[in-house]
Amino acid sequence: MKGMRGYVDGIISSMSFGLIPLFTIPVMNAGMEMSSILVYRFSLACVVLGIVVAATKQSFNIE
Repeated sequence: MKGMRGYVDGIISSMSFGLIPLFTIPVMNAGMEMSSILVYRFSLACVVLGIVVAATKQSFNIE
C-alpha cells in the first residue's frame, strides 16, 4: 500500500498538467499575455506548496 502513493501523486500531477489549457486558452483569448499567465500560475503553485509544507509540519530548510 505504501508504494501506491507515488502512483496517486503521478496521476494527480498528470491530471493537473492536462487541465492547463482548459484555463489558459480562455484567458489568452481575453487578452492576457503568456508571461502574465505564467507569473500567476507559478505564484499560485508556490502558495499551494507552502500551505502543504506548513500543514504537514515539514521544514522549509534545504539540507
